[in-house]
Amino acid sequence: MLQRRMSEPDGEPYVLDLSPLGWMPEVKRHEMDPGRIIAGARGAYEVAYCAIERRHPGLILDDRIRAVPRLTIVARG
Repeated sequence: MLQRRMSEPDGEPYVLDLSPLGWMPEVKRHEMDPGRIIAGARGAYEVAYCAIERRHPGLILDDRIRAVPRLTIVARG
């Protein structure tokens, strides 16, 4: 079913239909660099936003759409 849906899409975009765009940095499975992980997460969020809101993903490349991570403090003890 997944193979058929990938080769013959028939509806709204779904999470399984999304992938990083060609200019986005690759994040390997066992990546340890926090900067690369955050950049990958930000790119994924931007692509998902464009798909859901029906915006052209080229707006990401043009810096007209940008995800900004919210930082929070976690203190132990």
